[in-house]
Amino acid sequence: MDMLHPDYTGGKVTKAENALFELYKSIHQKLQECISSEGKRGGVCIMIDDLSLLEIVAHGSEEHVLDFLHYCRILTSEQGCSLVLLSHQDIYASMDNSSFIRHLEYFADIVIDVEPLNSGLAADVHGQVLGKHII
Repeated sequence: MDMLHPDYTGGKVTKAENALFELYKSIHQKLQECISSEGKRGGVCIMIDDLSLLEIVAHGSEEHVLDFLHYCRILTSEQGCSLVLLSHQDIYASMDNSSFIRHLEYFADIVIDVEPLNSGLAADVHGQVLGKHII
């Protein structure tokens, strides 16, 4: 499946691939609308909250989700936009294969970890933020 061409209709695709393709088409269309209304590229931030929900849409296929994210990254980099992803690492921590998180870190320019305090919750502070800049 070639998501880089929004007019793509050929080929045999699974229900999961089709759902992610339709989501990609929607993102692509909205991004084009934003760019044409502003008359310039950049300044748009696409946020995907909770990647585990994409895995549900993809019927558990991490490969389909990673392909989808790869195409989103290409789209945003071509248009000078940002792509922000939220992943709950604790969902994948119990799995034997945490390659999904490693793939996400490979895609990333910046990784921000939000963790609870070692001492527990406080009245005014709930956790700590750790940032890693990846080049």
